Amino acid sequence: ARGVSSPAQCIAPRREPPPPRQLTSTADRTLVRGGRILLTRHLTQNGESLGTLLLVARYDVVGALLNYLGIIGAVAILALIVALLLSQKLQRDVSRPLEAMTQVAGRVIAERDYTSRVAKESDDEIGLVVEAFNRMLDEVQGRTVALERAMQSLRETDRRKDEFLAILAHELRNPLAPIRHAIKLLQLPSLEDKQRLWAREVIARQVSRMALLLDDLLDVARITSG
Repeated sequence: ARGVSSPAQCIAPRREPPPPRQLTSTADRTLVRGGRILLTRHLTQNGESLGTLLLVARYDVVGALLNYLGIIGAVAILALIVALLLSQKLQRDVSRPLEAMTQVAGRVIAERDYTSRVAKESDDEIGLVVEAFNRMLDEVQGRTVALERAMQSLRETDRRKDEFLAILAHELRNPLAPIRHAIKLLQLPSLEDKQRLWAREVIARQVSRMALLLDDLLDVARITSG
């Protein structure tokens, strides 16, 4: 556009009022008015005035703010969806195996049940922890079974010992009565030789029997062998 009276016109967007056909001032300036920005620049070339350039732009702060809020909301919703997906994966990969191990450990403590195991669902670090936990339960179960067998064997040995000592005490008391009777008989002044011989044989026989019983008492191996 040439001349002050014919400024260059910008094609305005729809529903925008057209720029003025005659400028009130040709000075370079920038105006902000009613949601629009007007920029005027005087154009010259080789000292010749070519005209005045008028640029009109619409700015909508509220609309731009709403657009930004919409973008932020969309990003927040997307982040929330991603967080939910990650939390589900985390629960599936970490929380659920740890919860299963906690339940099995609770049964082991409360019920002494070493047969429960945790299902291995992956081969990652959590899977290695689950596998190590199950191996630990295997070892504990094996040692517990061995300990229970040893305790049962000790209880059986103790029972045999008590039974053996009870029988031995009874058997040791039995020879004492004939021995005491024979001693009283030997103390009689009018004892015949035949009676004295019989009393000596009784004492010798019962003493031999007591010696065998004492030998049995010293042979501890017979207690464990039954």
